[in-house]
Amino acid sequence: MKCSFLFLWLLVLLIGCEFDVAAKGVAAVKSQPYNTDGSAKVIVFEKVIFTPHSIRFEFSDKRTPYSAKRTRDPVVEWVEILSPYPKDIINEKQIAQLKNNLEECRAFNMKYPQTEESLATYVRVLSDDIAKFDKGYLKSDGKWMGREQFKAEIEKHSKRFREADNEIERKREEARARAAQEREEARARAAQEKAEAEEKAKAEIRKKIEGVKKDLEGIQKEKDAKVKEIERVKSKL
Repeated sequence: MKCSFLFLWLLVLLIGCEFDVAAKGVAAVKSQPYNTDGSAKVIVFEKVIFTPHSIRFEFSDKRTPYSAKRTRDPVVEWVEILSPYPKDIINEKQIAQLKNNLEECRAFNMKYPQTEESLATYVRVLSDDIAKFDKGYLKSDGKWMGREQFKAEIEKHSKRFREADNEIERKREEARARAAQEREEARARAAQEKAEAEEKAKAEIRKKIEGVKKDLEGIQKEKDAKVKEIERVKSKL
């Protein structure tokens, strides 16, 4: 990935804030446009940030970020280092990304020879991986293997995934069955508690009715006794 500072400077002016451009890479910085490419300063950065007044390269360690104030337009170009580097390279789209990146790195090295040392290891890794892919190998989880072995690995992983899916589905069924059973037990308990409460209420009502009956019988006995007493008094008159 190569970028000119002029385009990004215009973008920064439009948005009026800091602008993170890349995650990781190697940059060549010329303080003035008329300086030679060979005089450019090499920066291996973790992040590059543009502000309305400066360009700042941050590093992965504790070094102070490299910052250039914008007095005149500095000339800045960089090439991106893929981060994280692909652990899987199994199709043309993925290898095309690596090939494009390799071409960018080589073109960058040709324009700025002083960057070759900084990019040497990365360029070698790219070249080796592209060569292996072109020979028919595939990379899965960081490991290169032949296509037949890759198919076998895929089948093995697919089988494991199917087994895991089946186990998950089994546990889901168990959970659903357990939940249904718990709901049924809860309904049964609620029905039983309701029936017990109703029976208790009926018993209380029957008890009260019996009490009222006894009271009425007592009142009737008193009434009968008074009637007898009245009849006895009348008979003596």
